[in-house]
Amino acid sequence: MRNDGSGIATKVDLGPNMARGTTQGYDLIMFLAPNSLDLNVQIINLNTGIEILNTSYNTDIPAVNTGLAFKCEVRNGAVAAADNIECAKIYIETDY
Repeated sequence: MRNDGSGIATKVDLGPNMARGTTQGYDLIMFLAPNSLDLNVQIINLNTGIEILNTSYNTDIPAVNTGLAFKCEVRNGAVAAADNIECAKIYIETDY
């Protein structure tokens, strides 16, 4: 999902190659250069090597030169069921 900080977030359909299970790992790479209007996003399944997503967005994203930060959430769609998420590594880099 992506959002410019107001209104409803835009959902991104990751398609049929996005396996949902406890044995899958993913690389999520996002890059938004200074003064740029394009947020580049790539998701790769580390177990299969399949590229799930490789695109850029220029709508419903933060204003130019707004700092981005990491946030991770999980939801299983059921109120009473347990959820788990594991982040093995978080790496943040800036061009400034």
